[in-house]
Amino acid sequence: MNVGRTYTAVTIAGIGTLTVALWGAFAWLFISVIAERDSIDALYMERGNLYTRDVHGASVRALARDTRQERSDMSAITDGLDVVDMIGVLEEVSNQARVSTSVDAVSTISTNGPYDSLLMVLRSEGSFADVVHMLMLLESAPVATAIDQFELSSNDTEWKITVRVRVLVDNNKEISL
Repeated sequence: MNVGRTYTAVTIAGIGTLTVALWGAFAWLFISVIAERDSIDALYMERGNLYTRDVHGASVRALARDTRQERSDMSAITDGLDVVDMIGVLEEVSNQARVSTSVDAVSTISTNGPYDSLLMVLRSEGSFADVVHMLMLLESAPVATAIDQFELSSNDTEWKITVRVRVLVDNNKEISL
């Protein structure tokens, strides 16, 4: 009977060792599969990032190609523009609108782009129709302008307007104020 017990103990020990070995192999296989899946996911993510970057780059190149004429037109508008020229444009706008205008402040806003901004504060007086006409002329001036803010006020006889106008100028040209 001693041999039977030894045989049974060896069999149980062998089955236990085999079970532990199989569970170890299963765990190693499971970890390997997960690591491979993570590696594949990382490759897909990198591929997706490269695709997104390529698509974005292509769209930027297409935008640059498609806006070549607009950029050229913008350069033609802003090339050679300085403060004196801009004040001349504003005087012409005032004359056409039949309002008296004064330039109260001029400042520059530098950017990292190809254009800087001149910020001008104008005060004008005239009839309501003339003041509104001046505002419309400023908005459609032959230079690159944007109206940041305006305030209208009136007394019994005339209207007053204060306008903050931003003008694009080529930042390669030196502006002296």
